[in-house]
Amino acid sequence: MRRKSFCFVSVCLLLLIYLSTSLIGCGQPQPTSSPVLSWIKQQALPLKTTDPQAPLDDALPLQRIVGSASIVGLGEATHGSHEFFTLKHRLLEFLVEKMGFTMFAMEGSWSAGEQINTYVLTGQGDAANVLEQFHFWTWNTQEVLALVKWVRAYDADPSHVHKVRFAGFDSHQFIETITFDRVTQYLQTVDPQSAARVTSLYQGLPLDLASDAQLPLSTQQQDVVHAQQVYNLLKQHETQYETRSSLQAFAQALQEARVVVQGVQFLSYNLQDPQAREQAGEQRDAFMAENIAWLHEHADGGSKLVLWAHDGHIQTGAQSGSTPMGMYLRERYQSQYLAIGTSFYQGSFNAYGMDNSGQFTSLQSFTVQASEQKSYNYMFGHAGFSLYALDLRHIPSGEVRQWMSGPHGFLTIGAVYDSAAGDTYYASLSLPQCFDVIIHIQKVTASQLIPLSQ
Repeated sequence: MRRKSFCFVSVCLLLLIYLSTSLIGCGQPQPTSSPVLSWIKQQALPLKTTDPQAPLDDALPLQRIVGSASIVGLGEATHGSHEFFTLKHRLLEFLVEKMGFTMFAMEGSWSAGEQINTYVLTGQGDAANVLEQFHFWTWNTQEVLALVKWVRAYDADPSHVHKVRFAGFDSHQFIETITFDRVTQYLQTVDPQSAARVTSLYQGLPLDLASDAQLPLSTQQQDVVHAQQVYNLLKQHETQYETRSSLQAFAQALQEARVVVQGVQFLSYNLQDPQAREQAGEQRDAFMAENIAWLHEHADGGSKLVLWAHDGHIQTGAQSGSTPMGMYLRERYQSQYLAIGTSFYQGSFNAYGMDNSGQFTSLQSFTVQASEQKSYNYMFGHAGFSLYALDLRHIPSGEVRQWMSGPHGFLTIGAVYDSAAGDTYYASLSLPQCFDVIIHIQKVTASQLIPLSQ
């Protein structure tokens, strides 16, 4: 397999697909006293804090909101705000301790998720080191580190019979050698003669965006063929291999091989080409939804699953003609999937900057002083609560439903931010079509970054 070197620019180009292709055209400014605002004030569920160390009593009414959902998606309006991360940590604790959820999965590499899962279940390794296996600055923060340590502490408690598993469901950033090795090791146990062939097919496959981008198109296409051949080999011998191992062992190996196919196929896209970049983004969300479905239906602990991703992936409504991950999950699981988005009125976040030529600059903190008046964020920010949840599934007919249905601007910021074009980060959408619940935070601050060691 080819040597790995991280290519941040290519990843950020992809993240821009959802977050900067849909601009606002969102109607007139709304007064701060209206039937809409009155309804928000009446229906809001105030929360006391985002601090995960605080008691969970104020969150207990969320049990009714979550109901019987078996997959809960937790979104974030920026990839770099402290309060979004601590809120999701607190919600994870609530869902685990009060509602029996047993798996936590992040928008990060499948391979890294497996390594973090080993740590939280066994204590093997160091929390900061395994977290860094995501190779992405957005998750390399004190907030996410605290979450990983909490999961480990929970699992280490012998009174907790049902342990919390950890997973990554994304295949677009890195394919670690551990994923290749799991497939070849499985073949060595059930079909040693085919194991050598699989090792040969996997030899030279790319590990990340940078190592693949320099290759000729013919080589990239051949890589996809080789990865698919391994998957096909497993699939063709399903009954035989299950007999020689077990149903679960075969399912795991087949999924590992599928993740390799996803990763290599994604890496074959030319992310410098706008059309190919759009196709890659669409494919990525489909792959993520596929992996989540596998975790939910096959993995230990996956029957009650908490997801962590950006709002743009969690949402259940299309944006700019593309299909987000959450839309696939809604089609497959209906009301069993609960999409919780996040909103903020003002505050700070970490992101890479962008200069006048469109080139990425340094990782830094940016601040939004106040939300645009024509946006959902503006209306939510005038409800009089610093932190609250709002169920969007039961909006009354008439003026309230008409306004809430939009479309209006909704502030959504990814890993890159151009401060000179701040208004373009308001996606034009119908919020009730995209989220079941919104949790609004009046003011956010930048996340606490841990520098990557490599």
